[in-house]
Parts: sequence; C-alpha cells; structure tokens
Amino acid sequence: MSSPDLDDRQKAAIRWADVVTQMQARDDDAAFAAMKEHFSEKQIVELTVFCGMWNYSNRLCEALHVDLERPDKRIEFQQK
Repeated sequence: MSSPDLDDRQKAAIRWADVVTQMQARDDDAAFAAMKEHFSEKQIVELTVFCGMWNYSNRLCEALHVDLERPDKRIEFQQK
C-alpha cells in the first residue's frame, strides 16, 4: 500500500480485496467510502464478487491439496 507505483484507485481496490478476504468489509466504512470514490456501484459489486470467487477457489484448492499450476511450470514474470 505504500508503493509509489500504485495510485489511490488501485490502493482502494487492494484494500477492498483485503477486507473482503478477511471478512471485515461490513465494518470498514472507510474502505467502502474509498471504493465509492473511485468505482461505480456496479464495479464495486463486480470486484466484490471477483474477490469472493477467488477466495472460494483458493480455499477449495488448499483444502483439497490442488495446485493450480505445477511449481516447475509457473509463469515467470519479468521485472521492468
């Protein structure tokens, strides 16, 4: 969150994803206010659904010991 490479909109989305993941979104009025400042209601719903689905997928794979990608076949990202 302290990265100078992230703008306020990106930081709001990251914070929202975090509070949704931690199941604290209901109680974090500031996080929701930041989302409303940068995103439409439709976008907030879409981002929240995306977070929920990603969390569901992560929990399911972790519980079943499923790797979405084999460690030897992971995508290597190049630094800029």
